[in-house]
Amino acid sequence: MFHRRLILPLVLLLGAAPSVVHASSLSIQTLSFGGVVDSIGATRFDPTLGTLDSVGVTINGVLTASGMAPPVAGTAGPYLFAVSVEQRFGASAADLFAFGSPAQFRLDGVSAAAGQPFTLVVPFTYTFTFTSLSDILGFVLPGFSGPTVPPVTVNGRRADFAGDPAVPGLITLTHVGTGVAVTGPVPVVTSVSSQGAMILEYRYTPADPSVPEPATALLLTGGLWFVVRRRRAS
Repeated sequence: MFHRRLILPLVLLLGAAPSVVHASSLSIQTLSFGGVVDSIGATRFDPTLGTLDSVGVTINGVLTASGMAPPVAGTAGPYLFAVSVEQRFGASAADLFAFGSPAQFRLDGVSAAAGQPFTLVVPFTYTFTFTSLSDILGFVLPGFSGPTVPPVTVNGRRADFAGDPAVPGLITLTHVGTGVAVTGPVPVVTSVSSQGAMILEYRYTPADPSVPEPATALLLTGGLWFVVRRRRAS
């Protein structure tokens, strides 16, 4: 049995040990998308894992518009044309998040007077994070590159991403493209689509407190060693 004089130092050591504090854990999933219209399925965050601290979203892709620039009679010179595209992520209440307004692209091209088919391509990126602040506001402001006019806001909350992992969450992607005359006739747009990937990052505080922090474990080990050494010395 331990000496009574050794119990007090051990109690003081245990009382001074810091409480268990977990660093935020990270769960990442990458979702591919493509086409004129796409319903992108995502795995929801499992609330039994812990508390969802934030949801980071990164969207990288390439927008492609194809069609035909008509010929121009009586001239041999080239002419300018453009394609205007509206791109929207999320369109219904069932979506995990939704652009508050569509992203708008203007893709410029040059055609010969005899007319020719065209394919115009532009890369794009969106980044945004849902946190406790967006829970209050109901939206976040995105970072972006690519669109001529970006979405003003992205609507959503952390709770939209949490739920039964067996029931997928959805994000709807849609495109609408129209031809724009610049110095020649209006081009005919036959196809508008995007290809790319969406990365969801769930940062959360784990619910399982069974593993102590390294500093706590070191302090407890040192206390036990101190007790054992004093007992052997006596």
